[in-house]
Amino acid sequence: MRLHIALVHYPVLDRKGQRVTTSVTNLDIHDFVRIALTFDVEKAFMVTPITQQREMIQYVKDAWIGREESSEKKIRSRAFTRLEAVPSIEAVQDDILKRTGCAPFTITTSATKAE
Repeated sequence: MRLHIALVHYPVLDRKGQRVTTSVTNLDIHDFVRIALTFDVEKAFMVTPITQQREMIQYVKDAWIGREESSEKKIRSRAFTRLEAVPSIEAVQDDILKRTGCAPFTITTSATKAE
């Protein structure tokens, strides 16, 4: 099985039920790539329609790729190779379909209590 994950910053609902874009933080990026490496995902996507946020994700990724001084940095660098910033959930689905030839089976989670 080929596993892909996405951390979606848009569309999400705020506490009032409004559709919003949430902020991407440096901590999000680092924690997310660690999860990707731990669970051996093929690709980890961070979804945000905001160009500056995608550029920041790429900047952090580029800062880690190729750092080979210590074994800790090699592991982090390897984790970052799995990361891609994209503008939409549809871009995630399109990428997976193009690379694998199969439409992804999508599972979502929510902090909202199911009724």
